[in-house]
Amino acid sequence: NDMHSQIDPSADGTGGMLRQKVVVDSVKSRVGNVCVVDAGDMVQGTLYYHMYKGKVEAMMMNQVGYDIAIMGNHEFDNGMKSLRENQYAHLDAAKLATNYDLSATELDSLFVPFVIKEAGDRRIAFLGVGLNPKGMISAGKSRGVVYHDAVSVADSMARVLKTEHNADVVVVLSHLGYDAGNSGLADDLTLAAHSRSIDIIIGGHTHKTINPVKADAPIYRVANLDGDSVLIAQAGSRGQYVGEISIDLKTLESQSRLIEINSRLDDRIDHEAEAVLAPYRHTVDSLLSIHVVDSEVELPRDGQALVNMISDFIKSKGEELCGKHVDVALMNRGGIRNDLPKGAISKGLLMMAFPFDNYIAVMEIKGKDLIETFEKIAQRNHIGISAIDFDRIDSDKTYRLATIDYLAEGGDYLDPLTRGKEIARSQQPLVDDLVEFLVKFKAEGRRVNPFDEKRNYPIEK
Repeated sequence: NDMHSQIDPSADGTGGMLRQKVVVDSVKSRVGNVCVVDAGDMVQGTLYYHMYKGKVEAMMMNQVGYDIAIMGNHEFDNGMKSLRENQYAHLDAAKLATNYDLSATELDSLFVPFVIKEAGDRRIAFLGVGLNPKGMISAGKSRGVVYHDAVSVADSMARVLKTEHNADVVVVLSHLGYDAGNSGLADDLTLAAHSRSIDIIIGGHTHKTINPVKADAPIYRVANLDGDSVLIAQAGSRGQYVGEISIDLKTLESQSRLIEINSRLDDRIDHEAEAVLAPYRHTVDSLLSIHVVDSEVELPRDGQALVNMISDFIKSKGEELCGKHVDVALMNRGGIRNDLPKGAISKGLLMMAFPFDNYIAVMEIKGKDLIETFEKIAQRNHIGISAIDFDRIDSDKTYRLATIDYLAEGGDYLDPLTRGKEIARSQQPLVDDLVEFLVKFKAEGRRVNPFDEKRNYPIEK
């Protein structure tokens, strides 16, 4: 789950799909019945996706031997036409969607509601549930997708699979997230607790590392409505681990573990699979060699300095776009996907840090809607904020705000922003504007060193 295009090992030395293939091949050599599944967000996060729109991920999934896949929210990032033509046209795995009605979309003919695999005299059924696109996926990129409540649909389908299709075990591939907290959104813990016919949930979205052998492991067994145990699994993100669930075909009891993906596997890499990847890797490496700017400090993706830097840039660019003063700018942390290093920063690294085709938008918005926006932000800690020119917000005043189009359209559940009026928009994606700005920044002899303290949200009325 949540591979996020980590085709090659990540900066910390873990992951890599060629290594993943080593593990899968090893398991298949000792076990007769193996099914390789993905719980969504296979894409988005490295230059492979930026350049090839999912083709390389699909090709490498075929090399590893994936049997079944579901959609996460990031599968929609380039829209459904691109998803069909660039990713799914190359993917051999069966595609599952149980709680999405896709009949009014270009994806309709590609998906099935369930898959049943036979293992000896047992029938193992798989179904797939996705999160509600509203507030998480841009409306234009998921237009036509009809969402049905994941919890009720999953257990209802599981019951049908057991009673009408003679399934012995039902496995749910889920991209709901492990625990949605108090948000009111569906999650894996809720799905397990409110079910009667589900046996195993393989989850994604929240990047949770569920390692049952650790004493402080997250809860991985949940009692359902009948008091039976539901196994919940999730293998972190970016391919750090392969999750392995073993089902005893006699007792139907299941056990879960994580297999770490690291350099110990490098001497067993499949050279034919490596050759498939080689030409695409060459293009990626060339972008990583284009020097744009230097930084005096490391800029972690989840740190304050990087989100401050990009929100300040959005404010400055917003003023350039509309020719007027901008009061405030916002940037979501989820729009930043990779760290930036101390020292040389390349164009490729910037493209990986800001991979989405987001455009800078400037809007006029009422103070009362801005207050509501900040109240939502304060609850979630996912948003960066630029310099603000007021101590408090006047509910009746109109302000100018610069942000990315994803947030302006209500993304990250910031629906109050949809009440604003757009007055200007950039002509190219944010990362292209940012690269141009930083090239000039370097030409002036300057180095990146952004303010690294959290800015408070002025939400008192």
